[in-house]
Amino acid sequence: MNTIVYLNHWTGSGPAALTGGEAPPAIAEPLYALHRLELATVRALLVPANTDQRYLLSQQARLEAWLLGHPRFGPALRDWRLHGAIAPRAKRAALVGMTAGFALFWLLARPGWPLALGVLALMGVGAGYVLTRPGGAPEA
Repeated sequence: MNTIVYLNHWTGSGPAALTGGEAPPAIAEPLYALHRLELATVRALLVPANTDQRYLLSQQARLEAWLLGHPRFGPALRDWRLHGAIAPRAKRAALVGMTAGFALFWLLARPGWPLALGVLALMGVGAGYVLTRPGGAPEA
């Protein structure tokens, strides 16, 4: 029994665990090395992501206050938050964007009918939601 398989027996990891048992060393060792490299890559990516998330959460209140007080974005955001309202101009922009997106999808992807109808149905649900929202802040 070589050292790698012996470690596998006690720790539940190693090349033999990756190949389902006693694997030939010619296959098992490169697989185990690849597995460890994958784990190291995932760890290297997750640590900064966790730090970034904490930073973003700490800045959220400041960003929210800035957006709500912004002369251009603030009124629309406050209307949405207080009344669930979407301005008519924003509704038109959303519908034009959805239409353009579907047209590009149709022309560039050349989907079959089932996929095209499925995408159209999902976009229709989104368009229906936008259209059923109130058009602005209610009059006081």
